[in-house]
Amino acid sequence: GVQGDGRTYSYPCVLSGPATPDWPLLLEFARLIPKVCHNINRVVYSFGGPIPGPYTRITPTLPGREALDQLRAADDVVNRTLIKYDLTTKLSQVPVVSFPVDLSCSDGHPGCMTTKRSIAIRTFITNDFMTGVPAEPGTDYMPLQVLEEMVEGI
Repeated sequence: GVQGDGRTYSYPCVLSGPATPDWPLLLEFARLIPKVCHNINRVVYSFGGPIPGPYTRITPTLPGREALDQLRAADDVVNRTLIKYDLTTKLSQVPVVSFPVDLSCSDGHPGCMTTKRSIAIRTFITNDFMTGVPAEPGTDYMPLQVLEEMVEGI
């Protein structure tokens, strides 16, 4: 973040589940969790079913060719999908973010070493780029078909 108040150094919270996500409920959790857990600054959803945690192992990542190529490829999938469904003018921003955590390698697997990273798609609607809201999946701003196509492509 650009807040300058230390939130940049906080942790993400990863939610997952066994079925189709209840997006309104998950968005409510995403609003409440950082208010209650002050060391959490973002809440993300992991597709592909339930995942165990916690995740304390960080994949060593520098801005080298491999990491940047992975991010560019994910960004390309997202942007091509947004263009295909004519969503580029509905959404204010859609940063594609690489974070150095392999969600298939939890602390429950002590011998697991990894070089994988995760990708987050952050849909954002705003008028002033200072405050805003996420585009809720299943709405005109982020139809489920579009989100599913992005997830499959990445």
